[in-house]
Amino acid sequence: MEIWNQAKNFSRKKETARLDGYAGATSRDRRLRKKQAYARAGERLQNETEQQPDAWVHNATEEEITFSDTRILVRRVINTLPVAQQQAINLAFFRGMSQREIAANTNTPLGTVKTRLELGLKKIYDGLKELRDEL
Repeated sequence: MEIWNQAKNFSRKKETARLDGYAGATSRDRRLRKKQAYARAGERLQNETEQQPDAWVHNATEEEITFSDTRILVRRVINTLPVAQQQAINLAFFRGMSQREIAANTNTPLGTVKTRLELGLKKIYDGLKELRDEL
């Protein structure tokens, strides 16, 4: 279409006196301009992202930011638990172990593991409730 629209610019007297040469040169010029435009757009994007807040650069949604904040709060509360309860919670919820697997892995009676998980979860629930009230 560009060659058709720019037909008035074709001249047999110029260096590109053949139509196929003119078409090739026009096509090549168009590809070069397109390539340069993409490069400039990439540079602009890079410059703009360097000046944006981190959440915008990584396309973090409000839900992801909230989830990240919640994870930090949960981790803070877990760190206040006794070591045995922390271990049981970490193995169950972050490593996906069953209560029986935790008991076997830690060489602890199954009833003790269940109690540690129950007490730990209650403390996490209460701790998060307190933190929610602070916010």
